[in-house]
Amino acid sequence: MNYARSAWYAAAWSAEVSSKPISRILLGDSVLLARKSDGQAVALGNRCPHRFAPLHLGRLSSDSIQCAYHGLRFNFSGACVANPTSQGAIPHHARIAAYPISERNGLIWIWMGEAKQSDLQLLADFSGLDDPTRRHARGGYLHVKANYQLLVDNLLDLSHIPFLHPQFGTGDMAQGKIEITEHGNVMRVDRFMHDVEAPEYLRHAAAPNGRIDHWLDMRLHMPSSMLLTAGASKPGQGRIGAGTTLACHIVTPETHNTSHYFFSISQEAGTCTEEEIAELHEAQKRIFSAEDVPMLEGCQLLMGTTDLWALNPVLLPTDVGPVRARKWLEQMIHNETVSHA
Repeated sequence: MNYARSAWYAAAWSAEVSSKPISRILLGDSVLLARKSDGQAVALGNRCPHRFAPLHLGRLSSDSIQCAYHGLRFNFSGACVANPTSQGAIPHHARIAAYPISERNGLIWIWMGEAKQSDLQLLADFSGLDDPTRRHARGGYLHVKANYQLLVDNLLDLSHIPFLHPQFGTGDMAQGKIEITEHGNVMRVDRFMHDVEAPEYLRHAAAPNGRIDHWLDMRLHMPSSMLLTAGASKPGQGRIGAGTTLACHIVTPETHNTSHYFFSISQEAGTCTEEEIAELHEAQKRIFSAEDVPMLEGCQLLMGTTDLWALNPVLLPTDVGPVRARKWLEQMIHNETVSHA
């Protein structure tokens, strides 16, 4: 087992899914996503058990999907309910997977483990995306040719910012104080930088000498859904009254070497216009595409494996967050393996 399946993953932005079925590979499985006539989203195994045709090419009705190859029809519980051939006889083992899903905060979440074990209490809290006092830009998506844990590592260790993204950070930012806390299925990796040189885009929050206190608080809902809270103020001023940026960074494994990356951004409504938040969202995509993605894909290529520990990596103090998250994930996978033994 290479994934923690007893967990919620982002399958798609809500706006991506309509009455026309689409397919997406999640945790190595091809999944059909669509909406019924009442607007409710459904997620089914996308492979017909007859000749393994992709079901998303079929015809969706209010209560079932018909395979476009030989016409077998499956309801939204995964059972075959009609066979237009062989005098209508339905093979008793003709079933497809039916996945529990939940739609909230503009995302469709899917549970890829045993349906009876699905637990909404484990679903990531991204309610900040619905906060009416903030302006939001959502719907960001990138396909990354790297293992999903590399993306999680990248986002939990933001000491890379002044080197990979020098326009957003100075060398002082690599010296931040890191505090890690765990509660339930959530890990927080908070980075605080006291009295550091302000990058250009934070000059508005800086003291006259160009110095700031800066914080980057990352909340990880295991195994791979993250929310970053970023803010800055004059040194010693504290966080009260300081504006904050919220950015979701949600990673879903596609295969061992490829990942889906969903992202969004928001700021207080009084600090930006709709046009400005849209520009920030486009900058998110541009920067990650041009800087993070080539680096992560390059790392994956040179690693030649998804087993980081097999390469005996040199570890730095700033790796504490990624290492703890990897160990936690390994324990999740181990627990699932034991329970299925």
